[in-house]
This record gives sequence, structure tokens and C-alpha cells, in this order.
Amino acid sequence: MAVIAGGALALVGRPLAGGAIALVGLLDLGTTWWFRYLPPPDPVLAVAIKEATKLRRTDPAAADQMLSRALTEAEDREKQELAQLHAKAALDRRAALQLRDRLRSKMKIHEGARRRAERNLANSPNAAAVLQEIDRMTTVTRQQLAEAELIVDQFHTSS
Repeated sequence: MAVIAGGALALVGRPLAGGAIALVGLLDLGTTWWFRYLPPPDPVLAVAIKEATKLRRTDPAAADQMLSRALTEAEDREKQELAQLHAKAALDRRAALQLRDRLRSKMKIHEGARRRAERNLANSPNAAAVLQEIDRMTTVTRQQLAEAELIVDQFHTSS
């Protein structure tokens, strides 16, 4: 919409304003496309993070424990959702595509986490362990993604 409005303004004689609005529209389209595979945020985890942040002021240890528990529960929910999608994917093309997209999203998250860990933990004594764990998760996700790609390809060849 902003691209069209910017183009219209440029044609009406306001090229600078039109160009700026069109640029904002193009940037919005670009970011939407780039993050198209990202799943919606986990609302339960978001609430837990907010509560842990409030608690951190008075009891940092309890906040860390709360956050750790919330992250573990969120990971368990995600594993369960992916397992359900994987079970449906063999029979449902849409589930296969959704599974593939979710796993692509996880790969992007792992890649970003590795870059941030390399940058932020360069001098940390546990950097190697953190990077090794990220690499392990990436390998597992890559294998799951390869399986999902095969399922999607089977739907394409059977059509």
C-alpha cells in the first residue's frame, strides 16, 4: 500500500515524499519476506519472561529458575507441535509445507544464535561448549528439515 501511495505522490509532483513513502513500503515488504518462516511468538513464554523480568529486581535467583523452567516448557511445547506436524505431514500437504517452513525458521534461528554466540562469547571460558550445543541443535534440525523436504517432494512428484 505504501509503495502505491508513494508512487502516487511522486506522480502528483511530490517526488521526495513519494520516494520516501515508497521506500518504507519496500522495506516493509522486504522484512516481511525475509521473516516469512518465523513462527508466531509463544504467548506463554512471553508472559513468563515478563514475570521473570519483574521478579529479577527482588529475587534474581528465583527469576533465573523461573526463566529456565519457562524456556524448557516452551522447548517441550515446540517439540510436541513439530512431532504432531510430522505425523500429519505424511498425509497432508499443507502440514508438510508448514513443517518444512517451521524447520527452516529454526535453522535461521540457530544460525543467528551461533553468530551472536561467536561475537558475544569470544573470550568466555564456556564459549566452546555453547557453540558445540548450538551446532548439535543445528545438526538435528538440519536432519529434520531434510526429512521434511523429502515429504514435500513426494507430494510434488505424486501430483
